[in-house]
Amino acid sequence: MANYKFESAVPAYGSEDDIKADIDVFKSRIFADDVSTNFEAVNTTLFRRYVIANHRAVHWYNQARDKRRKLKEKYAIGRMFLLVLLPIGVLILSAEFTGGDAKNSTGTIGFEVNAAILTAVLTGLMAAFRASSEWMEAKFAASNFAVTASLLKEGIYAFENEWRGKDLSEKAQVELFNQALDDGITKAREIANKQRQDYFNASAPPSINILESLAAAKTDAAALLKNYQSPKLTQALKDQEEEIAARKLNTQSRIESSRLTSLINARGQLIKEKEQLLNTEQDESRKQYLKNFIKTLQASQQADELSLLEKIAVLEAKS
Repeated sequence: MANYKFESAVPAYGSEDDIKADIDVFKSRIFADDVSTNFEAVNTTLFRRYVIANHRAVHWYNQARDKRRKLKEKYAIGRMFLLVLLPIGVLILSAEFTGGDAKNSTGTIGFEVNAAILTAVLTGLMAAFRASSEWMEAKFAASNFAVTASLLKEGIYAFENEWRGKDLSEKAQVELFNQALDDGITKAREIANKQRQDYFNASAPPSINILESLAAAKTDAAALLKNYQSPKLTQALKDQEEEIAARKLNTQSRIESSRLTSLINARGQLIKEKEQLLNTEQDESRKQYLKNFIKTLQASQQADELSLLEKIAVLEAKS
């Protein structure tokens, strides 16, 4: 049994020779050895249109399927290379652009590239990569083309099985045959239209929530930078964290020292005022109350003065 063009490995691109070849095979499969007798009454225009709408369409969809499979393979290989190179790139960049020691002569951080900037760059790249990946995956999908080719082939083989070997010498049978050709053309167009609509719907650029995409990409970028950054940048960031913590603690200590100083001064003034009242007070019970109150204030004063001296000593040691 002869083969259609789409059943062979020989590529065809819809030339007249290819159409004629499929017409000849289609005729031979339906009319067998009695092609000339039975084919005379058939509407040749419909027959040709049926072959173009079905056989040649199958060949086109098979080519489109194979083309997208190859593109998807190349895209997948490119993604694998990117996944391998990305951590290496982070390591090289973080090492290349981190200059100087962890601290310079002024005690501040001396590396030139802020990790936040590198994270922001990675965030943008990863957000763009994610968005493009979703679109490219749909763009290179081959299943839609394979399904369409399969449906068209199913129709072709069903048509062959229904009409193979039938006598078309009577006009009524010829009309039925021509109507079957016309119905087959209509059905093939419906299948092709549905495939086209599904393809465009699937391959349309996806809507992107920029804030959500950036938030997700930022998390991944920060994790990527943390896991693959150079040891030099890791140490620099650690030193920066320690220095920030030290500055924060130093600021808090100074604030607390200032608060204690104000409290000690105010309490000292209050003690003086109460001592003056004690010297002029005549009532014995009132005198006893003032003595106890002054004693309590003095105890608190001594405790706060000791705490203040300790904080001042710590600050002087760090300066």
